[in-house]
Amino acid sequence: MRVVSSFFLCVVLSCSAVRAFMPATKLPIVARTQHRSLHPAVAPSRTQLRSYLDNLSPPPPVEKSSFPKHAVSLAFEYAVITSLLKGFFTYVLPKYVPTSLRTPITFLTYAFLSLKSRTFSLCNNSRPEKREKGQLGWYDRTMPKWTPPGIFFPIMWVLIITPLRAYSSTCIHSSAATPAAALATTRWLILHLCVGDVWNTINNVEGRLGVSALTVIAVLGSALNAGRNYFAVSKPAGYMLSATCGWLSIATVLIWNTWWINKRDGKRDTLLPKRDGRRTQFVFEK
Repeated sequence: MRVVSSFFLCVVLSCSAVRAFMPATKLPIVARTQHRSLHPAVAPSRTQLRSYLDNLSPPPPVEKSSFPKHAVSLAFEYAVITSLLKGFFTYVLPKYVPTSLRTPITFLTYAFLSLKSRTFSLCNNSRPEKREKGQLGWYDRTMPKWTPPGIFFPIMWVLIITPLRAYSSTCIHSSAATPAAALATTRWLILHLCVGDVWNTINNVEGRLGVSALTVIAVLGSALNAGRNYFAVSKPAGYMLSATCGWLSIATVLIWNTWWINKRDGKRDTLLPKRDGRRTQFVFEK
């Protein structure tokens, strides 16, 4: 009996020792409160449900008509401007304009195209304006801290870029043997202006930051190509037109930085146009 009693006593003492070292299964008051807060009894609001469902929904599809429309607009604008220049410099200027006025008129012609080439665009090229909240219009964007003051942009375009383009093109006409030879070179500047007008539509009118960042590379590339062709005919003209590429390089970095820091619904704008309410349309479309 003593053996049996001793055995049971050892078992009881062993169980007590094991229980003493085991963690308590009952949660403390704070832990129980936090545990209950993870599963609130109140149903989520309609706004929370809508936000949750929006995150689950697939992204909008690509707007396939955007790039073709921009390509048509670019081709139309380029064809119209080059045809008008050919007729003007081949037939009108030599026959009806005195020799002393041909150089200043050539300068003014290219200055006008530098500022108003968008007049011949099939797409809307209006100035930047404020948009509805959430559409990331030009004035609704968060700009990088190093963005130049607003007055800096018109000074650069009107007082520096435009005269450089106009004077370099005038030098090309003075160096070329015939108007046709000059236009064979200045057409690369016209192409650059048309590409820039397409970019203006994407950036300022449609407000597509992602597509704008992608296509601004084409704007810079077309400017470099125009400068290279100008340099082959006249080195001073090439230097002057290539100088504008410095500003365009800064503008390209600015556009990419703007796209990077701006988000809509927590996401950056896509690099391809999406069917999200922003449309690419011609000026004659409703």
